[in-house]
Amino acid sequence: MKDRTSNNISSLLNRIVEKFENKKLTEKHNGQYSGMVYTPIPLTEFMVKNIFNIYFEDLWKNFDSHSHKLFQEKFGLDNLDLFLENYPDIKSPLKKKIDNLKILDPACGSGRFLLSAGILILKIYKILQPSSQDFELKRDIIQNVLYGVDLDKSAQIISKLRLMAWLFKGHDKVSSKMKFNIKDVGLKKLEEIANEFNIHFNLFNLDFLLELDSNQKFDFIIGNPPYIENKKILDISYKRKLGATFKSAYRLFDLSILFLEKSLELLKDECGFLSFIMTNKFLAADYGIKIRNILLHNTELKQIINISALPVFIKAASYPIIISLKKQIPNKENTINIQSYKDLNDFVTSKYLNSMHIDQNSIKKLPSHVFPLSGNIELIRYVFSNYKPMSEKIKDLKIIYRPFGFTQWKKFFNNLSESKTSEHDLLLLGTGNVGKFHIKFDKRIRIAKKDIKVSYFNYSEIFKGIWTNINKEKLIFREIAKNLTAVYDPGLYTNITGLYFIKIPSYSTNNLFCLLSILNSKFMDSLFKSLFGTLHMSSGYLRFNGSFIKRLPMPDHFPESLAHVGKINQFLSQLIYDQPKVSFEFQEIKILQTFFIKLADSLVSLLYLKNFFKNAKYSALSDLLAQNQYNFPIIEFKYSKLRHNFPKFKIYEPFELEQGLFSIKKFFTILSNNSQLSKEIKQLISSNF
Repeated sequence: MKDRTSNNISSLLNRIVEKFENKKLTEKHNGQYSGMVYTPIPLTEFMVKNIFNIYFEDLWKNFDSHSHKLFQEKFGLDNLDLFLENYPDIKSPLKKKIDNLKILDPACGSGRFLLSAGILILKIYKILQPSSQDFELKRDIIQNVLYGVDLDKSAQIISKLRLMAWLFKGHDKVSSKMKFNIKDVGLKKLEEIANEFNIHFNLFNLDFLLELDSNQKFDFIIGNPPYIENKKILDISYKRKLGATFKSAYRLFDLSILFLEKSLELLKDECGFLSFIMTNKFLAADYGIKIRNILLHNTELKQIINISALPVFIKAASYPIIISLKKQIPNKENTINIQSYKDLNDFVTSKYLNSMHIDQNSIKKLPSHVFPLSGNIELIRYVFSNYKPMSEKIKDLKIIYRPFGFTQWKKFFNNLSESKTSEHDLLLLGTGNVGKFHIKFDKRIRIAKKDIKVSYFNYSEIFKGIWTNINKEKLIFREIAKNLTAVYDPGLYTNITGLYFIKIPSYSTNNLFCLLSILNSKFMDSLFKSLFGTLHMSSGYLRFNGSFIKRLPMPDHFPESLAHVGKINQFLSQLIYDQPKVSFEFQEIKILQTFFIKLADSLVSLLYLKNFFKNAKYSALSDLLAQNQYNFPIIEFKYSKLRHNFPKFKIYEPFELEQGLFSIKKFFTILSNNSQLSKEIKQLISSNF
């Protein structure tokens, strides 16, 4: 019979651990590693089991191809005992491997990962050593297998207590000195309790990044490294040391990627495995390019599990992934399994939402070696193999952000006025004023504790150099949006923050409208999200940085047809915004807009993928793209409603507005009566890009 005292002591220790965790979660930390969040137990158990499954598959593959196949198809880690019964010759070499394992959690917190690893190793030990006692096996695991590091001294002590609670559960030899009041116990007393049992714990209170000896090597490194943004690493001297020590400490690096680089250094060559839960941002962000290169060239990436949409961590918007890898120079055939989960409970049953595979080598062909987690990977690879990025294709490309500077920009709100002071004045727009193909003039600008309408930004001689860049025709796109959103600007607008300007001096107005159609297309939006979707913000918003936009692929030529469709869409979209939304004509214009937006999407897709489609010809759309047999309406760019007194703020006369609308309706009738064209548009729109 199991001793009740031991179970009471085990329960007491677990309550102390729980109390410690609750206290830590409610405290406000100002320390170096304040990005602490406790990983849910189902997730730690899943990660440990998952990386061991990967380990065993790799082990059998190197041992015997037949046993490897059987392990994959019929057995697995849950049926390891049955597998060894069928293949007893494997048991001895497996025991030798398992007996020498060393597992490290580099940011062990309260020991959750260590406990999950210990429980799994115990299960394997009992299969390999069925006659051994649980207590002896657990003690051996604690003293020889499990290693933990944490900068927080209290975390080191609590990790000891968690492992002690596991060790003594069901064991009758428990010291009577462990009788104490849970409310009164302090860290010093807890440390005394942990030390009195003469158990050697490999738990170290030190800085993992700068103090842990790199000569010690590990078979597994598993954990949840702290995610701390660069701006929150306040100790400048410490930040410089990190920059001098780690190759991946690049630009605005976050702390978690340094944990990844250090861990790779500590893994055993050719046979070390790692599984981390960490922010997904390094997969696409500029600061992550060096760690991505390290991973691509020095590891076999086994799996990336996307759980970025789940509220896994309470009060922490870190958008996590689980990355699993082996430290080994990758072969050209290595593939990465990409999975997504929609619910935390699904980890218990391994019920993933979807799964796909990417050739690791193919990522080297993507811009900045970005890791895509979604989308049609074959299509993405095709596009970037056949088209140059915007920064290479357009030699005089200039992307402008915060034209008045990155610091002290708030003071420039003092340059606003409700009336024009000179012909050089521009109109100030905010992020919310930019819609697809139109300006939302009535949307108020709310930023920096200000609430203002679209106003005149007064010219001054000190802005002469800035004006040279921004008072010319250009495109504007939103920095923060749910979808890639751009609009044409004849040279009227400026911005303080939140918008990007695309200026291309060599481009005609038609070239800009063609580019506008491309940027506003579902195809380009989908491509962007496949590459940079990991950088999402709350409520489904994304950050459309200029550095990402300039990596998007550009077509070999800019067809006039897309320029004409772009002008039609800007005409209709602005008209819909400006017109009262109750008239019959408004509903008719909405139908026109819906059609021409879909047409633009289809033409852009065909422009990029004409040679990608093997069996589909898309003859009607191809003719339209090449302007064969079609006369597009000629739409001159103007605005439909007088709002500001500027020479460049041109307004349609009533008869011009009617003529433009009539010519668009006429063109719509011709196109919509072409059944083959309608069929091809529907087919392309429904394609999964």
